[in-house]
Amino acid sequence: MNVRPTNDLVDRSFERYTAPGSPGCAVAVVQDGEIIYKQGYGLANLELKVPILPSTVFNIGSMAKQFTAFAIALLEQEGKLSLGDDMRSHLPEMHDYGEVVTIRHLIHHTSGLRGSFPELLALAEWRDTDNTTTEDVFWLLKAQRELNFRPGEEHLYVNSNYVLLTLICERVSGQSFAAFCQERIFDPLGMTSSFINDSCFKLIPNRADGYYEDEQAGWMNAPLVDSVVGPTNVYTTVEDLARWDENFYSGQVGGLSVVERMHLSLI
Repeated sequence: MNVRPTNDLVDRSFERYTAPGSPGCAVAVVQDGEIIYKQGYGLANLELKVPILPSTVFNIGSMAKQFTAFAIALLEQEGKLSLGDDMRSHLPEMHDYGEVVTIRHLIHHTSGLRGSFPELLALAEWRDTDNTTTEDVFWLLKAQRELNFRPGEEHLYVNSNYVLLTLICERVSGQSFAAFCQERIFDPLGMTSSFINDSCFKLIPNRADGYYEDEQAGWMNAPLVDSVVGPTNVYTTVEDLARWDENFYSGQVGGLSVVERMHLSLI
C-alpha cells in the first residue's frame, strides 16, 4: 500500500535547514511518476536572503556522472562505439600504457588512471580558486606515463575516467558534450532548467550558491570556478530530476533497453 508522506513529516525531516541565515536544499517527493510534494528549505543566497524554491537550480556534483554514462549508452545503442573499445581508438593523444584501457574500464572506475582533480591539479600547483577547464584536465592526463594498477584488476574512483568519457562522447557525436546532453536528454524529457555548465562565467538564473561552514558556526562562500564537464557541472532542479527519474520507468529517451543497460551498470 502506498502511503503519502504528510507535509509536516517532510518539513520536520528538513527542519535543520530552516534556521535563520542558513543555506539549505530543495526536496521533491515522487509517487507513481508524479511529484506529490515539493518544497525548498533555507537560502539560495545568504547575502541577498534569496529563499530556496523547488525551481532553484543546483550544481549536483558527482551525480552528473549518471548523465555521462547514459550519453555513452545512447551512443553504444546506435552502434557508434563499443564498451570494449580501447580509449585510445577515440583519444589517440593518450599515452600507450602497454595495457588496453577500455570504455568499460572508464565507466566502472577500473581503468587504473590517476586522479585528475583535485589530485593531479594539486600537484601541478593549481589553487582551489583557479579556473579549471576540461582542456586543463585532459592536458594533465595526456602527460601521465603510468597507471596506478592494471586495468580491470582494482577499483579506484577518480574523476579522470568521466572526463575522458565526455571527450569520447564529443569525438564520436561531433557535438560538444553540453549540446549533446541538451539535444538528446534534457530537451526531450522537458528538463527545461537543466544543462551542462561548460563555463564558470555563465549567468545562471535561479542558481543556489555554495557555502562552507566556518569554525565559528557561521558560513563562508564556496565559489565553484571549474568548468570541467563529465564528472560534474550538471545544473538542474528537483523538479527536473523527477522527470529524469521517470525516464528509468518509461524509457522515453533511449528506450527501456538503454535503461536496462544502466541498471546493469553497463556490464
